[in-house]
Order: sequence, then structure tokens, then C-alpha cells
Amino acid sequence: AMCISASADSINATSPTESASNPRSASRSAIASATQRNWAALLTLGKQMARTPGSTAASRSAAASLSGALIRTTTWAPLAGAGLLVATGADEELTEWAIENKPLWGDDPDSVSDRLLATSSALYYLTALMAPSASAGDKVKGLAVGVGSRLTAAGLAEVLKSSTGRERPNGYSDNSLPSGHAAMASANAVLVSRNVEYIDMPGWAASSMKAGMWTIAGVASWARVEAGSHYVSDVLVGLALGNFVTTFLQDAFLGPAPRQMNLGFTAVEQGGVLTLSIPFDP
Repeated sequence: AMCISASADSINATSPTESASNPRSASRSAIASATQRNWAALLTLGKQMARTPGSTAASRSAAASLSGALIRTTTWAPLAGAGLLVATGADEELTEWAIENKPLWGDDPDSVSDRLLATSSALYYLTALMAPSASAGDKVKGLAVGVGSRLTAAGLAEVLKSSTGRERPNGYSDNSLPSGHAAMASANAVLVSRNVEYIDMPGWAASSMKAGMWTIAGVASWARVEAGSHYVSDVLVGLALGNFVTTFLQDAFLGPAPRQMNLGFTAVEQGGVLTLSIPFDP
């Protein structure tokens, strides 16, 4: 049996006196520490799975899927952005500005976010049905993994909401971090981007579809900020979560998508080799 443990030192830039007198500073420190522990545990899990003696091909494949999902730009970039906003204190300032000015959606950003999320979900099911499959069994498997990915992303978002206990900007509840809307919109973007690779369409059309889905995810997430339902960091973490979970499960159960950009690292004596594969149509 494989025993896995992971931990990370907490980040706390404030003294106890400062924390007591500055609740926002204490909140930022707690959020940063929780985020560090969660992602350090995932990284350690992947490394230990890959190094465990006698690990099966399945566990090695799962480790590769895990590390591949973690190093994707759409996973680490939103997380890095969220961490930077929280660490600098710009998170609250940017959120307050968005709520006060509502630069994009005016008086009803919540409804806009709901409609955009519904649209992205409909596009997932449409492209899932359009994508060709070798058999009915393969079609069912693909749909099951896709729906399971969406449900898993939503479920993990709810678990993290309860564990972080961050109050929403509008004070409505204490389940602000991460944004479930952002996680689901990100999951839909990953799934549609994967589906269009199997649909017979020009390369420009597939690229436009992918860009459109990520635009929808970003705009739907920003609308939640304007509505006062989330801080900017909440939606960035949600986007990263949805991307990570969906990419990991899709790669683990269905294999990497065709024409997907891949970043790999191979350890060698006294160093390593970093490879970047960028597919293109001749």
C-alpha cells in the first residue's frame, strides 16, 4: 500500500497583534496559507505517485495526468493572480471598484452571469453530442466523464467554500471562496475545447470556439464580482479549480486531447530537460 502525506508551512506576514487589529490582514494570511497547503499537497501527491516503487501503469498515468493539469497555464496563472491580489491587498480594492462602478453589466450582473453559464453548459452538451465516437459505448463513456468532471468541480468548490469560510463582499454569506460559477464555466470551457478537436471543422473555427468559451468563462466570472457575490481572487481560484479538475479527469479517463499543447519535464543526471510540444496544422 502507498502511504501519502503532504504538508506546507503556513505563510503569515503579520504578527498576532497586527492580526487582531487588522481583520482583513488576518483574512488574507489565512486564505494564502490554505491555498498554499492545498496545492502543495496536490504537487506532493503527484510526485510521490510517480516515485513510489512498484507503482502500476495506471498510477503512473494518473500522476502524469495530475502533473499535466497542474502545469497548464489556465491552472497556475489564475492561481498566481489570485495570490498576488490577496498578498498586495489589491483584491478588496479592485472588488469594491467593480461593485461601485459596474463597468460592464450595470444593474443586473447576477442574471448575466447565470445566462452565460447556462449558455456555456448548453454548448458543452451540444459539442459532446456532435463529436464523433467509435461506438455507442465510447459516446456514453465520454458523456459520463464530462458530466462527472463538471459535478466534481462543482462539488469541490462547495467543499472549499465551507473550509475557507470567506465572507462575500455583499455580506450575504460566508462561502465566497472559490466561485462556483467560475469553476463550472471553466470546466465547460475545457470540455468544449476538447470536443471541438474531434469535430470536423476548420482550424480557425475550432480556435474561435475555444477562445469564445474562455471569454464566456471570464465574463461570467467578472459579472459575479460586479454583483458583489465574490472577490476577484474568488473567481480566479474558481477558474483554476474548474480547469484543473476537468483536465485531470479527462486526461486520466480518456487520454490527452489531440492537438493539445503539452509541457513536459524529464529528469536527467545533473539537471533535466524541459520540452514544449505545440501542434499545428500544415
